[in-house]
Amino acid sequence: MTLNFFLKLRTGFTIIEALISIAILTLIMLALGTMGARFLRLNTAITGATMNQESINQIITPLVVELRSMQLSNTGSFSIEAASTSSIIFYSDINKDGLVERIRYFLEGDIMKRGVVVPSGDPLVYNLSSETINNMLANMTPDPVGIFAYYGNAADIAGSALSFPLTTSSIKLIKIMLVVDQNPGQLPGPLRFITAVTPRTLRNN
Repeated sequence: MTLNFFLKLRTGFTIIEALISIAILTLIMLALGTMGARFLRLNTAITGATMNQESINQIITPLVVELRSMQLSNTGSFSIEAASTSSIIFYSDINKDGLVERIRYFLEGDIMKRGVVVPSGDPLVYNLSSETINNMLANMTPDPVGIFAYYGNAADIAGSALSFPLTTSSIKLIKIMLVVDQNPGQLPGPLRFITAVTPRTLRNN
């Protein structure tokens, strides 16, 4: 057996076989490592996209409901107090108790915030110093178009948006455009969500 092993070494077959085995093993390890890295990146991208979608859903759901059910304030003010590309102020009875809250969605830095003022007193007034502000959506990315766009024709969202300055009573449809990027510079990248709302009280105005 010793002689046979020595002969194999002399012929070089054992060394070549070892080198081939090592090379094959190395290739397999590299392939597995590459597949693992790709899987990790894919998993990270999917997780990021899911987080972005969940974050957007958390603001879109209440925002759409509140916009759709907007109404005159308890002081008789029009349903929409002010409107711009980065903010909107309107009135809606969010908890159905007869008190119509003043609701303000606005962008501050990269955070979408929501301010609520509950009317109080007799007669009822909206004390802006009592506004309660909460963060709704973080990691907003800049969009040259803005967050909100307004249309005078509820049937044609593809048409031209109202130009500024605008009259709030001319608004029939509100378009919302949110862009979120939880991990800038990494996958999955910015996630864009677009929807439109036609407030019920503005349909026939």
